[in-house]
This record gives sequence, C-alpha cells and structure tokens, in this order.
Amino acid sequence: GETSRCHWLLYEIPYSVIGLPEGVPAAASVSGMLQGFNDFDTIGYKAPCAEERPLTIRFTLYALSSSAQEAGAGLNKRQFLELFEKDIIKSATLEAKVETGT
Repeated sequence: GETSRCHWLLYEIPYSVIGLPEGVPAAASVSGMLQGFNDFDTIGYKAPCAEERPLTIRFTLYALSSSAQEAGAGLNKRQFLELFEKDIIKSATLEAKVETGT
C-alpha cells in the first residue's frame, strides 16, 4: 500500500503570495511564513527518496479563519491539524503522480 509522509509543512502564508521560490531555507520562519517539522523530524522540505517509485505527491493548502502566529513555528502535521481543524474554511489538494525516472 501507499505510505503517506509529510515532506514539508509551511503555514501562515500570506494571501498575497502567489508562488514560492526554489530553495526555501530550512528555517523556522521565512519571510513571515512559518515552517513546521516534517515526518523526518527536520524543519523545511525533505524531498522524497528517488527509489520510492511510483509515488504520489500531494500538496494540500488550507485557508484558515485564524492566524497561526500564536502557535509559532515547529508544529508537526498532527499538531497543526489538531490546533486548526475548526478554523479550516476551505482546502485544496494538488496531486502529481511520479512513475519512473529521477
């Protein structure tokens, strides 16, 4: 079966942001946005292993009715969802399937 892993948790993204630059640093706070712990116990993006093929990559974006600033950086996915589940106004998921190659 397919294993679901969180490779990146980025939150408190301003509504005015229309894209992210390549190479976002693995810092708790980047341009006012907050990063949490991925499933590999590191802050920032952790790419999937090249040997994990085929794989499905999902990016889920949540629109919240509250700010995450008080919670601060360093949440993991479970903590984030527990704290903000009631504040999710809308969510959208982009899915990409990677079959072969590097």
